Amino acid sequence: MFDFLVEKLAERKSQILSKIKSLDFNENVAKDFWIDFKIKDGESIVVAGSDGSYNYKEFKSFTIYAVNSEVLIFDKKLKAIKACDVDILYPYRFTDDRLRFYMHMFETKTIFNALKNNKIDLVLFDGSIIGDIIRPLPFQLNPDIFVREQIKNKFLSKLQSNNIEIVSKNFFKEIEKMYPNNKVEVQSYLEYLEHLLSLRNMLEFKEKIVAISKTSTSSNYFDRNIPDMAIFEKLSKAQGYSKPIYVTINEKLKREFPILDEFFKGLEFTIFYARLQDRKNVLKFEIPMKISEGEIKDLLSKIKNICVEGYPYLLKKAHNDVVVHDADIENIARIFGSLEKTGREMLW
Repeated sequence: MFDFLVEKLAERKSQILSKIKSLDFNENVAKDFWIDFKIKDGESIVVAGSDGSYNYKEFKSFTIYAVNSEVLIFDKKLKAIKACDVDILYPYRFTDDRLRFYMHMFETKTIFNALKNNKIDLVLFDGSIIGDIIRPLPFQLNPDIFVREQIKNKFLSKLQSNNIEIVSKNFFKEIEKMYPNNKVEVQSYLEYLEHLLSLRNMLEFKEKIVAISKTSTSSNYFDRNIPDMAIFEKLSKAQGYSKPIYVTINEKLKREFPILDEFFKGLEFTIFYARLQDRKNVLKFEIPMKISEGEIKDLLSKIKNICVEGYPYLLKKAHNDVVVHDADIENIARIFGSLEKTGREMLW
């Protein structure tokens, strides 16, 4: 098979190179947005870094999963707040979407817990808060509007908890009795409501939260078919930042949220890119409020204090701590291996 692919590549090499060349852009346009700036180390503050992870294995009758989250707090010494969950889901084609929500809920709830119970000046959130808020759902219009209203009226007030857990899972048996024909869709919708609540709770501390992405496909700056991050990467190899742009969730999303619509539609974000060390990667920053260029410079100097190779050490360590490897989920699944088959045994 590999030889066949090599032959095809040889046939199409010139076409592929032509496509790559077509991605070139006018650097003068990008230069209007980028500022080379030597970022100085700022004052020492109490910083935290967070991340989450999940993995799963599907059997014929159920899916077994593991979700993990951690907030690392550095205040002269390192402190970790951890949460995890291991359980099963019934088979459903939106398994990956549901588990992504589980991971985000564990992460946002761990951050909220950390901020509520510790003196923290800044929390670094791995990923995109905007993406977590506006990500479209394959099951958002199923169940129908009548059932969705029933679910909100009956369960919404019960979704709050002081523990780091997926509260909506506790109501599955009740949902199964009420809606036997579409129980999984109803359960998924309830989990989405809990996801929105957990985001709202975390954003009570929005002045202390900074979202940082290592990769991004966003094109808020340039009307191009390649991401803004790729353009800024090519433009300069020096430390610096892009001039901020300001977006609201209302501009990003036309549909209504089933709950907290006014809260989420009113959120304003400051978006910019920055390189914290010469010749290292450009990172994307999202701040869930409007800040000035002067405040951006001050923020970058504080974050640079805890960076290694141009990336916040706490985010790197949190990622390494929480990742659920394939070998981990295989070891967990082995406990149930004698009870179920995946359906792929014939390929082994």
